[in-house]
Amino acid sequence: MASVACVAAALLWIAADPSPPPGRLVDVNGVKLWFESHGKGAPVVLLHGGVNTFDTTFGKVTPSLASRYRVIGVEQVGHGHSPDVDRPYGYEQMADDTAALLASQGIGPADLVGWSDGGIVALLIARRHPERVRRVAVSGANIRVDGITPGFAKWARSVSPDDPLLAALREAYGKVSPDGAAHWPVLVKKDAALWLTPVILDRDELAGIAAPTVVISGDRDSVTLEHTIEIFRALPNAQLCVLPATGHATFGPRAEWLLPMLTSFLDAPDKPSAVGIASVTEGKGTPLFVVHGGWGDLRSFSRAVPILSERSTVTRVSLRLHWPNPWPASEKEAYDGYLIENHAADLVKAIESSGRAPVDLLGHSYGGVVAVALARTRPDLVRRLILVEPSLYGLLRGRADGEKFISDEAKWRDGLLARIRSGEDPLAVARGMYEGARPGTFDAFPEWRRRILIDNARTLGPVLTHNWVDFPFTCKDAASLRMPVLIVEGEKTDADMREIDSVLAGCLPDARRVVLPNAKHTIQFDAPEALARAVAEFVVR
Repeated sequence: MASVACVAAALLWIAADPSPPPGRLVDVNGVKLWFESHGKGAPVVLLHGGVNTFDTTFGKVTPSLASRYRVIGVEQVGHGHSPDVDRPYGYEQMADDTAALLASQGIGPADLVGWSDGGIVALLIARRHPERVRRVAVSGANIRVDGITPGFAKWARSVSPDDPLLAALREAYGKVSPDGAAHWPVLVKKDAALWLTPVILDRDELAGIAAPTVVISGDRDSVTLEHTIEIFRALPNAQLCVLPATGHATFGPRAEWLLPMLTSFLDAPDKPSAVGIASVTEGKGTPLFVVHGGWGDLRSFSRAVPILSERSTVTRVSLRLHWPNPWPASEKEAYDGYLIENHAADLVKAIESSGRAPVDLLGHSYGGVVAVALARTRPDLVRRLILVEPSLYGLLRGRADGEKFISDEAKWRDGLLARIRSGEDPLAVARGMYEGARPGTFDAFPEWRRRILIDNARTLGPVLTHNWVDFPFTCKDAASLRMPVLIVEGEKTDADMREIDSVLAGCLPDARRVVLPNAKHTIQFDAPEALARAVAEFVVR
């Protein structure tokens, strides 16, 4: 009866606060489903287990997830706040109802996270409604009744609504159900019949799920490990996570293990596609493409996304060679291909394949140069241009102060390149850039910021070899950019960046310039929310 003990364990992690969260009932497919939302950011839909509510399944992890994402809770018919209807429960119907609810709220593609019955529903949504799904995480899901342990199957066939194992769930149900506590036996009977569904999905249907999926199980789960592995192997783009010394309950007792793994999976960028560069897309609204600066990647602007994604469909790209894009077989190929015009061409492909052109385009530092290169050659793809301290040193040529800035930048570049070409570790060179005046600066950065620099240190050589200093760009070139342009500058940035921004603003026919307080050149780290608000205001003009 080890699997029944797993059910008992699952009851021990019900949230302590029974007060109903803010939410509402939504009419879909002739039924009413409870819908609640917490936090801001990319949408993550949490799908509860049988005889559970949203809170009893996910109450322990919702606050943490809501600090990073927009967490959406859906309660199935007859569960929690959702009133019951006079019909048996079916997994396919639950999937269709949930997809209809998401569509009615304009949500999707979204990440789906489902536990137990909710995991089954998540897989069905990914199969039947792929347009609503970006990534899927399922824990304790089965696709046939023979996938559950004999002990759990025996318990499900004779379970009583008064079973002590269900006492905590019964109490939670009675506090929120519009059908009243007396309806609990009906819910238990319907769910028990659902758990014994002979076949829910076959392997061929799983093979048709294209979304990246992580399949999670406890090593003592109520779903057999062999069945979980079968699901994992049938999915074409899946990862497997087995938690040691763990039963069916994963989002409660094992939250401290599960959350880092889950957030890492949800934050991972889409794999490089036919366009050649990795990207992550989130939010709803006018399309906004974001291009990072040197030795950065698509994670560089992650702190700005919660605000940006409220009004824009935000696509963050990683330039070629930058994490997680592959590195060529030879260093020569890597260096030879790392050209501003190649980055611009990669970006053109990404925008065109998105089907969303024209787009708002944001570029920072080196990424600003790439954005300008694209806007100059393919203005038809750009609706508005946001340049965050673009390294357009060509604008300074022929100016007294400008030539000194160019000379100083070239000397700085050549010094770093000499160290790399001598065989010095690029990470040591990158660390030295931050610690020249203040030792310990690099180690004082938050871990996530250090990780971006560590993962992209190898790009330092190519970036410095094909450098922004040599990119030809004049005031006449700037004057040819007819789209509205926003120039964003940090209050504490270097004098050369201020000079570039001043010259650029004077050359552009339609430009606005904003200065963000207490920010240096690394605006995306120093003032991400202020940056996002300035951009959001500009793109809705």
